[in-house]
Amino acid sequence: MTTIKAMTFNLRGSMLEIDGVNYWPHRADLNISVLRRAAPDIIGFQEFQIGHRDSYAAHLPEYEHVIGHNTIDDSEFGMQNPIYWRRERFALRDCGAFYLSETPERWSVGWDGVFVRSVNWVRLHDTQAGFDLIALNTHLDHLGETARQNSARLIVGHLQAFAADLPVIVTGDMNSRVWAVEANGGHIPPELSEEATPPGTVHRIFTAYGLRDTFNEAGHAESADTNTFHDFKGEDYPAIGQRIDWVLIGDGAGHRLQTLDCAIIRDAQPPVYPSDHYPVMATVRVVSSG
Repeated sequence: MTTIKAMTFNLRGSMLEIDGVNYWPHRADLNISVLRRAAPDIIGFQEFQIGHRDSYAAHLPEYEHVIGHNTIDDSEFGMQNPIYWRRERFALRDCGAFYLSETPERWSVGWDGVFVRSVNWVRLHDTQAGFDLIALNTHLDHLGETARQNSARLIVGHLQAFAADLPVIVTGDMNSRVWAVEANGGHIPPELSEEATPPGTVHRIFTAYGLRDTFNEAGHAESADTNTFHDFKGEDYPAIGQRIDWVLIGDGAGHRLQTLDCAIIRDAQPPVYPSDHYPVMATVRVVSSG
C-alpha cells in the first residue's frame, strides 16, 4: 500500500523578537524535532522566513523545496509559502506561483485584503507509485472575507487549468472557520471577535469543486477544541473551534487519494511551542483507478 503523509504548518515568522521565549532561535530545535517525529512526505509551510530556511537547510537535508513568491514584504525579509518534499521519493516535474488578487501575475493586494498573498504549487512525480500529483500551498488573508472567498475561487480556477486530471493535495492556513462555536452552545470572548470569521464560506468553495477535507474524511467532528491557531498559549487558548489550517485532497483520472488519518499535532514544551499554530498532518492512501 502506497501512502503519503502531507502536512500544513504555519511557522510564525522567524524574525519576531517580540515573541520572547518563542522567538525562532528559542523554538527552532523543538520545531525541527516535531517535524522529524512526524516525518511528513510533503509539507506546505506558511510565514516562512530566512531563519526557517537556514535551520531546515542545516537539519532537514532530506527535503527538497520550492520557495515560491514573497508575501507581506517584497524583500529578503518577506514571507513565503514554500513546499517541501522528500527528495528520495519525489522528483520535481514543474512548479509555479501566483498572487491572490485581481492581477495574479504581479505583486498586488487582492480585493479587501490587508497583505499581499500568494499560492505556490509543484507537480511531483512519485517514484514509489509511478504517478504525478499536484501539491498546492497557500495562506489566505486574515481580515478580508471577500479576499478569502475570491482567493479560493482563483485557486479552484487554476486547479481546473493545470491539475484537472491529476490527484491534488492542497495545504494552507485559510484564516477561515469551518464551523461556528457560537451557534453550537459555545462562546467567543470579545477580545477574539476578529477570529470569528464567517463559518464555512471558504470551505464550501473548495468542497464544491470536489476537494475533500481530510480532517472530516478521517471521521473527526467539528467541535470547540479543534483550534489549530493558539497564539503560543496552547491549551490555555480559548476553545473556539478555530480550525483554520487544512489539508484538502482531490482525485485524479488515474489515481485516487483516500484519507487514512488526519491529526492536529499538539507537541510542545510550554511555555515554548513549535509555532503559534499547530501543524496538521494527513495520511492518505494512493489507489489506482485503473
